[in-house]
Amino acid sequence: MISFILQVFCSVFSGLALSAAIPSSFYIFGIPSIGLIALIPLYTAICRSRSFHEAFFLTSLQVLTVHLTSCWWLGNFRGFGIFALGASALGTAFEGGCCGLFFFALLSYRTRTDRMKELAGSDHTGMIKRSIWFALCYTAWEYIKSTGSMGFPWGTIFMSSYRWKLITQVSDITGVWGITFLFSLTNAAAAEAVQLFLRKRNSEHFSSSLRQLKSLIKLPAFLFLLCLVYGTWNYLFPGNPVKHVNTVIVQQNRDPWETDESETLKVTMNLTSQALENLNDRNLEADLVLWSEGVLSHKFPGSEGFYQDYPAKESLSSFIKNTGTPFIIGGDTAIDRKRHINSNSAIFYDAKGKYSGFYSKMQLVPFAEYIPFSDNAFIKYIMDDVVQYGSDGWEPGFQHVLFKIPLKSARHEETPLNIGRESRAVIALDKNGNSDSSVTEQYKKNKAENPDAFFSFTTPICFEDSFTAVCRQLYNSGSEAFMNITNDSWSKTPVAEYQHFVVASFLAIEYRTTLVRCCNSGYSAVILPNGKIAADLMPFTTDAMAVSVPVYQRKPTVFAVFGDYFALSAIFIIIAAVFLRALKEFISPEKLKVPASAKIKICIVTENKAGISTDEAEETESTGPQLKEEPESKKPGRRKTGKTVPSSEEKEKKSLPAKKSGRTAKKTSETTEKKTVKKGTAAVKKTSGTAKKDGTASKKPAVRRTQKKTGDS
Repeated sequence: MISFILQVFCSVFSGLALSAAIPSSFYIFGIPSIGLIALIPLYTAICRSRSFHEAFFLTSLQVLTVHLTSCWWLGNFRGFGIFALGASALGTAFEGGCCGLFFFALLSYRTRTDRMKELAGSDHTGMIKRSIWFALCYTAWEYIKSTGSMGFPWGTIFMSSYRWKLITQVSDITGVWGITFLFSLTNAAAAEAVQLFLRKRNSEHFSSSLRQLKSLIKLPAFLFLLCLVYGTWNYLFPGNPVKHVNTVIVQQNRDPWETDESETLKVTMNLTSQALENLNDRNLEADLVLWSEGVLSHKFPGSEGFYQDYPAKESLSSFIKNTGTPFIIGGDTAIDRKRHINSNSAIFYDAKGKYSGFYSKMQLVPFAEYIPFSDNAFIKYIMDDVVQYGSDGWEPGFQHVLFKIPLKSARHEETPLNIGRESRAVIALDKNGNSDSSVTEQYKKNKAENPDAFFSFTTPICFEDSFTAVCRQLYNSGSEAFMNITNDSWSKTPVAEYQHFVVASFLAIEYRTTLVRCCNSGYSAVILPNGKIAADLMPFTTDAMAVSVPVYQRKPTVFAVFGDYFALSAIFIIIAAVFLRALKEFISPEKLKVPASAKIKICIVTENKAGISTDEAEETESTGPQLKEEPESKKPGRRKTGKTVPSSEEKEKKSLPAKKSGRTAKKTSETTEKKTVKKGTAAVKKTSGTAKKDGTASKKPAVRRTQKKTGDS
């Protein structure tokens, strides 16, 4: 019981440590060094588990602790906080418990012989196998936790690495899953070291286990070194931008649930005007204006006419037209008015104040923007009548949209002659030696579109900037940068803003592109391809900034091409290993062996020192046909002196434990010299031998073997 209580303490402590490692109220960008040791108690607790149930419980408890202590701000979700926090916590804890089951599976497959070999120091791979297996399981767990319709990539160990920019550069190859693997492997190696020094410091095999530990530690150390070298180069030399986009980012700091739309628009317009004036003072023209998620409450299409007259003092359409700049504004769209299907969208206005289209959010927040299984009648009843939240919610978007705008700074630039040209051409003269004017014109001026004069971008909405499945599709559609719009004002705490920012910041490194975040209440920022912050606005401040956003040449990274291959490989290895192990157990020779041999009851009758005969009933297995009764003269172990010398076969049989049988002789106890053989045992006739010189007679016992087939157990 005390051992189990200690395991529970380890799980809870591990959860608290991981919460301290990721962005929190104490350290807004987290503490990477704590992330390297936060999983040690969890690893120890699972290694000491005695069953799958125990491993599931301990892992679930750790995950639940992390979720409740790091994402407590989910409870501030308006009118639905307790359910949003509680439902997400239970779902996350269940997923985490399944991860614990897979890790414990490796431990459960270890036989007693394997454990004894490791304790004796003869197994030189046990530590390495466990550590790599744990890292694979934890990587798979964070991937499953962070993807899919129920994905929520908060409370993950890779968040703790944010401040180590040289290490996080590897994200463009492996995604954040490589960081998860590296940190969890380091935790496992550290946990093995702790267990070794606590368990075997005084053992005679300590030195051999220490050598194994040193080999294990070299693995994460080598991986860290590789990441450091690779990261140093990419962080210090990110490349040169090919163009700049003058962008106005507005952080109006108004909760749409608590503020009237007219007031929100008034504040947002004033902030935009100030930022535009700032640009004009620098002799620059704005190319794009970003307003955050959820600014407009009336649904598009159909509300264009409404915003031509609203607000009354200066309508939205008139304001945009006067700026002469395209706008991205967060609002709602009615995808199907008849069926009341709506979506959370980014509304696009052109430079003349005309509605031009939208992109709808595809990754919705579970239990907040949509209710899973809301089509079910029971779930619909619970949400509509019991919780009284409403089960309709939003619907995911139906297409990935690429927006394209002209750059005012490049509108007078000529298109380079090499743009849009074929690799081979023919310049021919006619029969009179004259050139073709149309061909000559192509070598004077290129009429093709100048890519440097335009900017293509996509707009992941809210926490879509944390989901590779969405952003990879947006990037591969031709996006040169991500322009994210977010509303986290409902959280009421800067911790939520910083956590969201940290998770999203890896997006810039993964695709080596610029990420611009325009948030209602923060944390608004411009993040460069190497993860640096070029400009930002503090959370819960009412402000706006005009930034010349650098745009870099599109060079698809390994991650952009292959996606989550690293995490998927980890899942494949786990499934394959479990399957092969189960298959090996199923077709093991012990289970397929035909019971050709039978268990034999052997009754060996001997004499004690006083000459009294006794029986020993022993059970063994024969490897062939049953033994036949041999003549006494041919039985092994006899000497002419009459003294019994047991053979090696008899010694082996005597080492077996004695068992009782109904048809064989019952074992009698040697209590005193005067006791006789009990009823039911084989009778032994004493033969008189030749008297020795000292006057004593040697008595030669007769050994009788009776056999019985009992069937293989």
